[in-house]
Amino acid sequence: MSMTMEERAEYKKDWEERLKRLAAENPEFGAKLNRYRIRLDKKYPNGKKNKNAFESTEEADDFLEEIMETDPYWTGMGSDERGRLLQQADPTREADFDKGVNTARDSVERNAQVLGFTISPEQLDAMGEQAYREGWTENDMRIHLRPLADAALAESGDNSGFAGNLGAAAAQLSDWAALNGISLDQTSADQYLSAVAFEDKTMDQVKQELRNTYMIGAYPAWADQIRAGIDISTLANPYRDVAQRMLGRPNIQMNDPIMQQLMQVQGADGQFAARPLWEAEKYIRGLDEWQYTDDAAETYASATKAVGAMFGFG
Repeated sequence: MSMTMEERAEYKKDWEERLKRLAAENPEFGAKLNRYRIRLDKKYPNGKKNKNAFESTEEADDFLEEIMETDPYWTGMGSDERGRLLQQADPTREADFDKGVNTARDSVERNAQVLGFTISPEQLDAMGEQAYREGWTENDMRIHLRPLADAALAESGDNSGFAGNLGAAAAQLSDWAALNGISLDQTSADQYLSAVAFEDKTMDQVKQELRNTYMIGAYPAWADQIRAGIDISTLANPYRDVAQRMLGRPNIQMNDPIMQQLMQVQGADGQFAARPLWEAEKYIRGLDEWQYTDDAAETYASATKAVGAMFGFG
């Protein structure tokens, strides 16, 4: 159906607005499109009939899409993205575009909350529009959120203050590393937390990597057990109990140098072997620290009493 004069005037107004918005998106395309503006008029400025004038809004819209299909800037996009950019440029469909952007923005924000960090309103607005225009999937959103999450981890200094997946992973990794005497540098911790939060690795996989990298290096005598997935803190329990009892020091941690000395001994060939518990006790009795403990006093008192009994004293 041909456009009436009123419809043509209204459509020309909309076209002008679309032209301005599309030119802002891509000036070269805007210039190309501007050459066809005359087809919106039924007559040329000199009053002569315009044989190339669009007869209907449908014809004008189809023509616009035909130009897009041959323009290098637009052919690099998928049909969905091209359609949404047209929607954005069309004043009559602006409300639908805004609704789509708001929905995408909410989804981006929800994904960030699940991951456990916040992004600025300006970033959220920009990502919401990009997400809607490009038709991001949930996975696309996570891919675009990851650099922001990594930046937040780097800025945090100690990886505290996060909620969601990052917060849970940070708490678990921090507690586990401390229990096993592992001191991670900030960069390594950030990389591990990001990998867990974005599901590249499980926390179990991260722990095993750290066992193989840190624990075996510090406790080579226990390499087989560590490779089998046993934490050094678990393997150390009997030795720690002995040390705490004999030295009178509660809560000896795995980063205490005495633990490495207690649990293993290096032979003449340079190889490490696990110390038997009795030998660990003997090692402790040879320490200057032990000489001033209650355990030493009791040991010497018992020995003196036993010697006295042998000679009929006491």
